[in-house]
Amino acid sequence: MKNDKSLIEKINQIQKYYEDKGNLLIMGLNDLQCSNSNCLNKSLFNYLTKTLTTKELKPTVIDAFSLLFNKTEHIDYFLENNISIGDIKNLKIYGKINDKGRLTKARNSLWHDKTNSSDDNKKIATCLNEAHSPVVIYSSGVSDLMRNCGNNQYKILKDYKKRNTNPNYFYTLGQALEEATLNDVIDKIDKNFENILSINEMADIYVLGTYFPKVFEREGIDIFSNLVFKYNDRLDTLCKKYNITFINMKQIEDFYSKSGKAFHLNKNGITELTSEIVNLIYQKRCVFDEGINYNNNDNENSFEVTNLGLKGVISSIEKDYEKALNKAISSTGYLQCHNLNIAHEHYLEKEALTKTLVKKTKNK
Repeated sequence: MKNDKSLIEKINQIQKYYEDKGNLLIMGLNDLQCSNSNCLNKSLFNYLTKTLTTKELKPTVIDAFSLLFNKTEHIDYFLENNISIGDIKNLKIYGKINDKGRLTKARNSLWHDKTNSSDDNKKIATCLNEAHSPVVIYSSGVSDLMRNCGNNQYKILKDYKKRNTNPNYFYTLGQALEEATLNDVIDKIDKNFENILSINEMADIYVLGTYFPKVFEREGIDIFSNLVFKYNDRLDTLCKKYNITFINMKQIEDFYSKSGKAFHLNKNGITELTSEIVNLIYQKRCVFDEGINYNNNDNENSFEVTNLGLKGVISSIEKDYEKALNKAISSTGYLQCHNLNIAHEHYLEKEALTKTLVKKTKNK
């Protein structure tokens, strides 16, 4: 953090505000845009948590940023089934993917948080419901967008170079230009927002826009950068609907990713973003102390917390797996390959969930 007197004063006032309220919940959902590429424990989320922690104020921390469970539906599954903080931590351990696309146990503590005996008693939806003005850092949707396009930012250059012999590039191009591709993702984010606010209408959600390095703005491989520009505009508009704070990442990323190639902020960029969020929390709670962010009583929302835990999430993932597999069976060519890749993602998700459930059962 910057050694800024006015910023330190704001931090002190935020801490006092939550001390008076009796609790502070900080929740992170769910991709790794603002992690340090060398260590997950040097992320925006960890910096923010340390900044707001005092001897008197010990925030409840739910860090659901994940390498594997980074899609919008995972947010809904975790909340609906009310899995525990212990479950989320163990999913980081069992949900690490190696270079060959297989699960491997994360043995380095730099890549996950240590579990403690009380974690299994703290449920994600229950904590959210009981917190006063919980702070939710939301970064999700782009992984869904890449999946819908059948490609990702790391492979697109290779596919572009082989476009005359490889169908991948033109499939991605077609999907990126199709309006339904973006609409599907925005609808899922809309559902995330509604579900979070239906659990706690006082939740302060800070939504991080998405950034693409300048290297991907070159002709031929600018598919994703153009799509992300549209995505950010739509996301900003959606945030206004819910009185949610949208944070445009481009200015910060342009300054702190000067190579024009990096997707992740460096250490200085993460501290700058932490300062930005601290200022936003200060304005929202210490200056204006805003009340309900969005009253969705008039909306029909069928979301219900079932408390089924990991078994409930596994059941949902199994349905996703079967759906993707059936699509693969009924398709041909590259589309079949694409649907098989999605099915494989769900297979890995189920594998990590099952390993976590087995460990939890053994520890009882």
